[in-house]
Amino acid sequence: MNGRGTASTLPISFLFTAIGGIGILYAVGVPWVAFNAGLPIAKALVGVAIFIPGDLAKAGLTAVIAVTIKRSFPQIRAIG
Repeated sequence: MNGRGTASTLPISFLFTAIGGIGILYAVGVPWVAFNAGLPIAKALVGVAIFIPGDLAKAGLTAVIAVTIKRSFPQIRAIG
């Protein structure tokens, strides 16, 4: 087994984590914040921008953990 499968490399795992964890959350959350606060989308984006560095750090940590677990347990196979 060569260790290559879906999301077995760090950049791909980070990309999946960032798109799935951050992208979808912000796509739903920013309009929700704008609507409930009565703000334009641009101002809501500025308001949540402070959280982006922390979210990217969490996505990176999640990717490292996921790749480490995948490599530690070769019997875990990619779905698909």
